Amino acid sequence: MARPTRKKAEVLVSTADTIVETATELFLAQGYSGTSMSALAKASGIQKASLYHHFEGKEAVLFACLQSGYADHVEQMREAAVDNDLSYRQRLKPLLDAVYGAIVESNAGKMAPIVAETTGRFPDIASRFNDEFMAEMQVIFRDYVEGGMRAGEFDAMDPETLDHALFGVAVHLTLCRSMFSGFEIADTKYDIAAVKAHHLTIMRKLLGIEA
Repeated sequence: MARPTRKKAEVLVSTADTIVETATELFLAQGYSGTSMSALAKASGIQKASLYHHFEGKEAVLFACLQSGYADHVEQMREAAVDNDLSYRQRLKPLLDAVYGAIVESNAGKMAPIVAETTGRFPDIASRFNDEFMAEMQVIFRDYVEGGMRAGEFDAMDPETLDHALFGVAVHLTLCRSMFSGFEIADTKYDIAAVKAHHLTIMRKLLGIEA
């Protein structure tokens, strides 16, 4: 079978990107159940058969949307966690920035309510979301914390407690911002920069880092 030419490959990638961008908008506006493949194809300006050429089904489209931009934030988190030019204490803020980028600001964060919506009818989606998204970040964070403890920079503490403290606040924030989208409270009480600043203070206290 002949390989696609470079130009054709670029067209395929561009079309897939358009589908992901359009699907993200539709999922956020109409929910997973309310978005059909037919509607997605029409909104993307392509035939339904072409849509299935790029994605085998709606679940595949959803995961492409979730992955959009997410991997970059996870890589930033990984780099921050092992940055030997900084102490473990100094790595905390860039690591937290990357967590917020992944959970709050990326498509994965914005679409967390969509994952919650699908859990009952499509449990594989929630399972994959945990295995392919949250689990990787949790491993990075636990390795970072355990390294800081061994180095004597952090107080000894149950890593699972810290895990919930780190990710729980970020997940709560993105769900609240989604729930109150369009209301003033979303940008006042749930302002991303303000919550992240308070969150950093909480994590520093839990880890025994002096301000």
